[in-house]
Amino acid sequence: MRYTDDLTVGEYKVSSRLSLNTPLNRLLKKSKLIVYAKDIGLFDPVKNKITSTINFVKRVKPNPKVEVNNDSIYLANFKKLVKTYNYNKEKNVLLLDYSLCSKDFLEYLRSNDFKSINFNSDFKKDSRPKTLIYDQHWNNLGREIIANEIVEYLKKENLK
Repeated sequence: MRYTDDLTVGEYKVSSRLSLNTPLNRLLKKSKLIVYAKDIGLFDPVKNKITSTINFVKRVKPNPKVEVNNDSIYLANFKKLVKTYNYNKEKNVLLLDYSLCSKDFLEYLRSNDFKSINFNSDFKKDSRPKTLIYDQHWNNLGREIIANEIVEYLKKENLK
């Protein structure tokens, strides 16, 4: 979960735009180069920018004199998502970069027995890039660090 991105909304809606069987997706499948570019995430930055612009326009403009506390919004959204989607704290573990999370959010996780793995410290130990340039997904080094974090967590929890 990316705290600064994934908790901006309190619900996720399934959209026909996400369907793989839309006329646009069927047309795109006919061009291997376009399909490859789409598969590797080349279009993701453009789609993300369009989505964020649309979401920004849809929002009610806050009073400039009133400061918005995003951390409280993120925490409220997290609570709503946990309830809406019946998050199972016994079976799931959150993979987080604690440096992006608020202290209140981390305290809420601790006090409510949410399991989590903090990958921030191991990411900072190595100065090489850990994400792909075009879409910020983890590259092989990033995936290796995350895999090691998960293995260490399993060993610590005796979940071999």
